[in-house]
Amino acid sequence: MSARRAMKCGSTMAMSSTTRCARSRHATCRKRAYTDEPSRAMNQFLRFLVLSGLGWLCDFATFALLSQGFGMSPFAANVVSSYVGVTFVWFTSLKTVFYRSGSRQALAMYWTYQLVSIMAYSQLLQAVAGALAGMLATTDLPVALRSAGGLAAKILVTPLNLITNFLFMKFLTRSMRPR
Repeated sequence: MSARRAMKCGSTMAMSSTTRCARSRHATCRKRAYTDEPSRAMNQFLRFLVLSGLGWLCDFATFALLSQGFGMSPFAANVVSSYVGVTFVWFTSLKTVFYRSGSRQALAMYWTYQLVSIMAYSQLLQAVAGALAGMLATTDLPVALRSAGGLAAKILVTPLNLITNFLFMKFLTRSMRPR
């Protein structure tokens, strides 16, 4: 087979990530383009990170509105706002990161996992916010900054939550049908 023909999408010839097919929009070609599993996993995580970042912005904006604008506790505000973010991440990353078609059953499993995760992280967030509020109360900072302990706690808790969400989605999507 000629090198020119091997670069076409759908070729069964092993491809490196530098071939034309690696930039293809076809999921099967993109999967074949990565011969090195660690680089494929890193690429997948980076795409998940970008979409999760957008989901986190939706989450954080909702959290700020609920906690600062409506005076909700960090725990309650996090429960509501987290579902906004995780639902966005589910629908966008399922097809563009994991190349899977979702089902109602998979979505139910994801939301069940997220309920447990959100409750656990909300407890952690509440504890961190309380500790920060205690530390900030004794400072000479303006009142607006002293009351932002919940926002700071949300920022501190997010990285661990991102990693556990990625690992769970990776696990869940392995049993799903490719798109």
